[in-house]
Amino acid sequence: MRSLLAADRIISSALGRLKTVRCVRWLAILLAHSGDSPLWLGISIGMMCIGNPRRRRVGWRILVGTLVPAILTTILKSIFRRPRPNNETVGLYASFDPHAFPSGHAARTACMNALLQPVTSSSYGRIVLSLWTIGVGVSRVILQAHFLSDVLGGWGVGLLAARALSLLAF
Repeated sequence: MRSLLAADRIISSALGRLKTVRCVRWLAILLAHSGDSPLWLGISIGMMCIGNPRRRRVGWRILVGTLVPAILTTILKSIFRRPRPNNETVGLYASFDPHAFPSGHAARTACMNALLQPVTSSSYGRIVLSLWTIGVGVSRVILQAHFLSDVLGGWGVGLLAARALSLLAF
């Protein structure tokens, strides 16, 4: 286990050095914020309020895909209490959430990805959703808000949440 944690720190640190490249940092910031829960809560509410029946169904999927992973990651973070890289508590999320494992952004994007794949009409859209999920997760490591294992754990939580929701016929 120690060797896995050491490898995690080495890989995460190497990715974190990429934030010194200006264009990489800006892209990482944009990608990271594209996974913010307030943004997706607003989008879901907008779709449910002013959308046609299909958009309302998608809005519900986004709402559930935002809230369920948030609840799960909050519980898991209170159990594991893993500090963020360099114990940094800067930024919107880190200021009120000092714990890193599992990544809420990764869980949210993985869950929404899995819930939206079946209602996405084009293969291009499904590829974009998957690349977005990966991009948000990697950006969180580049910005040193998380270790790589936090993101991998978040993706796992998000996929498990989506699977459970699909079993409930959501």
